[in-house]
Amino acid sequence: MTNSSEDALTKARQAGAPAWPPMPSAEFAAIVGDKPLAQTQLFKLVWDYIKANGCQDPADKREIVAADSLRAVFGQD
Repeated sequence: MTNSSEDALTKARQAGAPAWPPMPSAEFAAIVGDKPLAQTQLFKLVWDYIKANGCQDPADKREIVAADSLRAVFGQD
């Protein structure tokens, strides 16, 4: 007899969902750390990094001014 968590994992795998959160790339790991992260956690940590390092344009906070570490991840300024 299987428990419900194993059944849920089996259904998720059949649906094409990853079995665990993916590891961040080396460039992302410099910003968010080297532990596996869900997408929601990744976005939160990237925004925390952007705000903590003053990477937002003061005139338009929707615009990001890339630091060197962000430039390595996104490939543009």
